[in-house]
Amino acid sequence: MRILFPVVFILVMQLSYAQQDWHDLYPKSALSDVISYVKSNMPNDSVDCKTCYNFYGTFDVKYKVEMKYLDSMRVADDTHKKYLDLWTKTYMGLDSNDLFIRELKFGNGKEQYWVAVQEPTYPYYPDELREGDKVYLYVLFLGTLIVDNKEYLMFVANDFEKK
Repeated sequence: MRILFPVVFILVMQLSYAQQDWHDLYPKSALSDVISYVKSNMPNDSVDCKTCYNFYGTFDVKYKVEMKYLDSMRVADDTHKKYLDLWTKTYMGLDSNDLFIRELKFGNGKEQYWVAVQEPTYPYYPDELREGDKVYLYVLFLGTLIVDNKEYLMFVANDFEKK
């Protein structure tokens, strides 16, 4: 009986952990707080370059942020695509360059952001959302892209939840 209790306890704990929804791993936060956190943890070095790819290097900057869907899509330009492909290969070990192809426009207050979305999830955005819909966007911060001395914060969306 003494051995049976620990075995049952371990099985129950593993089952409850296995049933945890991955969405729970994304804490809810205001985008402005995420950006403040990111900027406070990135080096403040002044970089003078035509194109620089800076990766944050961890998977811990993932958040559930409230955004407004602006119903605009674009194919990632060559520079953004190269950044996304390098990140995907470096941190996910994927040689495929088809995980992030499109970017969707979202708003947060007066700010607007182009966010790369995972290609398998892309069809759900235009099917389920209309311009102006509020959503919770599950984003991961990748790092920064500097083009002609202008810095872009690079986020990707793994999923969304309509409010």
